[in-house]
Amino acid sequence: MKKERSVVGWHVLPLFGKEGEGEILKSPCIPLCLRGIIIFIALAFSCALATAEIPHLGYVYPAGGKQGTTFELITGGKYLKGALSANVMGEKVFAQVIGNINPEDILPEEKPAKNKLDKAEKGKKGKKKKLKDAQFPDAVKLKVIIMEGAEPGDRELRLITAAGLSNKLTFQVGMLNEMNETEPNNRREQADEITSLPLLINGRIMPGDVDVFHLTARRGQSLVIKADVRKLMPYLADAVPGWFQASMALYDKKGNELAHADNFLFNQEPVLLYDITENGEYYAEIRDSIYRGREDFVYRVSIGELPFVTRISPICGRFETPIKVSLFGRNLPVKTLDVYSEDRERPIQFLRLGKEEPVLNNVPFGFTDIPQVDKNGVAGTRENPQVVVLPVSINGTIDAPGEKDYFSFEGKESQQVIIEVTARRLGSPLDSIIAVYNSAGEKLAENDDGPTYKWDGVITHHADSELAVKIPKGGVYRVCISDVQGKGGEEYAYRLRISRPLPDFALYSVPPNINLPRGGTGSFMIHVQRKDGFDGPVRLALKNTSGGLRLDSAVVPRW
Repeated sequence: MKKERSVVGWHVLPLFGKEGEGEILKSPCIPLCLRGIIIFIALAFSCALATAEIPHLGYVYPAGGKQGTTFELITGGKYLKGALSANVMGEKVFAQVIGNINPEDILPEEKPAKNKLDKAEKGKKGKKKKLKDAQFPDAVKLKVIIMEGAEPGDRELRLITAAGLSNKLTFQVGMLNEMNETEPNNRREQADEITSLPLLINGRIMPGDVDVFHLTARRGQSLVIKADVRKLMPYLADAVPGWFQASMALYDKKGNELAHADNFLFNQEPVLLYDITENGEYYAEIRDSIYRGREDFVYRVSIGELPFVTRISPICGRFETPIKVSLFGRNLPVKTLDVYSEDRERPIQFLRLGKEEPVLNNVPFGFTDIPQVDKNGVAGTRENPQVVVLPVSINGTIDAPGEKDYFSFEGKESQQVIIEVTARRLGSPLDSIIAVYNSAGEKLAENDDGPTYKWDGVITHHADSELAVKIPKGGVYRVCISDVQGKGGEEYAYRLRISRPLPDFALYSVPPNINLPRGGTGSFMIHVQRKDGFDGPVRLALKNTSGGLRLDSAVVPRW
């Protein structure tokens, strides 16, 4: 059962910790990293903080760029007038404020009319539609410099005004050549030309918009088209569904649909995979699934014969133990990776193919200190389960639709046992359900979806199961795991932990940012998310007090 307790204090972000310990990193006017999350304290600003509105970013376009390039981008939002500077997390990426611009003057990039139909449409439309929305009354133009050798991947971009520091938005550093879409490109006759692959396309969708791109491909190519959408803007508070639900399709020259994608497994970021069978011309398109659109419906689409991992095996290993991980997917330069980690602060880490390979999908991989075993082929039946010794972490797969895997263990009277599935958190589509039976075949407990943990990010369906069981008497007990919808296949992998409770906790704050005037104070809620029965106090401390910071109410009491 999830438990939370909050305390008024300074700023903390998601953090795994040990019993009785907690820590907050702080320093005036500089970003500090806590488990990969940036914390900012804006003490250098004047007392204008107390009266002015805090800046809020609603979008950034384009939302990234290639290593070794310099370009301009636009950020839109509220209370951005008089922006002083911009900050991009990490090294070798710099952003400079050029100045505020009038949103009414922002026009979509437009290509010249190619034919009479295009000219007629322009005549009907008259003046070009301006990109303006009540959600984004302000806009700021930035100059961005991405140096050669900048680490590829996601960064955090923020603006600073006299009123303080804005929220963060995702900014990506890429390795591919890039282009921005140009309007109109709603039909095949208007399609943007892709002259060479691979390529990354920056674009955004307006109401009713469809963006079409023309490319040439040859027989034998394994084409990967991947959209980054929710990575850029995880949630849209005033939209249903609450995010840009991208839909992509690939057509041949005659207009026949060859492939379609609006997701990948359980992830709402679509990935289209298609093996080209004929030399020729093709058209790729992207739109919102229900034809919504706005300035913040921003996308970055990678297209080409690019490496993409569809699954790995195993999905978990032990700390301080070399592990050979098998890779499956498209256009992969290697078939295995040697994995090793001693970093117990990160029980889930991300595998990367290599520094020279474009980053399309860094795959999550789990680590544990619990002894591991692999499922023995098709795990035993209810009458003849696979025997395991506690504590144990089992790497398994629901290999076929309708399959149920059974494991048995020796339980002691009054023993507390935690049974936890990690699947969705490691990229598996498994929607698990677990059940515990005694030696007589009686079901003691069952669980479909376990607690929703705040550190699970943008997973919209928290489908990993979890049970806490007190063994009523000594004997043999069986655990069954399956997919609640009866699905299965080689990608339906899982890690099944059966062990004593391993008390743990995570911290998060509301709000995630705090802006303070010099000599002022602030308060917000620190929430403790407790796991495996952890009920102890959590003491919070400032890492750096040199800037005159003081922390009050620094203990979250015992539950």
